Amino acid sequence: MPPDVPPDWLPPRVVRRVILAPLVVVLTAAFLVTLPLWAIVVFVASLRLPPPRRRGTRFLRFAVVWLTLESALLLACLGLWVASGFGGRLRRDSFRERHYALIGWFLRKVYGAAVNIFQLSVEIEEPPAAGPARAARPARPVIVLSRHAGPGDSFLLVHHLLERYGRQPRIVMKAALQFDPSIDVVINRLPNAFVPRGAGEGRVVEEIRRLASTMDADDALVIFPEGGNFTPRRRRLAIRRLEQRGRMEEA
Repeated sequence: MPPDVPPDWLPPRVVRRVILAPLVVVLTAAFLVTLPLWAIVVFVASLRLPPPRRRGTRFLRFAVVWLTLESALLLACLGLWVASGFGGRLRRDSFRERHYALIGWFLRKVYGAAVNIFQLSVEIEEPPAAGPARAARPARPVIVLSRHAGPGDSFLLVHHLLERYGRQPRIVMKAALQFDPSIDVVINRLPNAFVPRGAGEGRVVEEIRRLASTMDADDALVIFPEGGNFTPRRRRLAIRRLEQRGRMEEA
């Protein structure tokens, strides 16, 4: 690891499970109890902004949906942990399927809320899903290379892989995302990889190889090649680094 890049620090897993995960449920309950107060604050604040910028109410509605769903997800994970013999059978295929179904339910609700609250629309360009084009789609694992522009696009990508294509994603992501209790709990129970910041190319390749080695026909290996949110500057720097190393074809 380069000396100028500090490693990601995470609390021990037992601390994250005993403190951070229950804290989300407690904060959600407190937020819902005080929701009328928050609504008044947001309404008053929005009066100071021009009408096109009065987005506070929509963000408040989405926050209610998100926190409620995240708490429900964590409670469902607790139920699955108990049903698995307090974690003893979590790695079995039946429980893996249940966790993928749980993620699918969560993202389906979040997507529906985003469509309803923010008028989100997604356009997908692909060959027709019927006839010869559908038959030509390989019944084998796929690799999904995605440009990254924030957490929203990641959720949309995984939602469509699960809902539209019936794929079970395996994702290579930053270790710091484990600070989010729902991601920490669910993703760590499934074949995914968390890579610490500054771990280097070798570690990333090793994790990709590990995930790819056990993929089934309905799996999808999701990789964000840039390693972070895409920006034109980050793209130029990546090309420059490759050129400095003499890797002209890759640049």
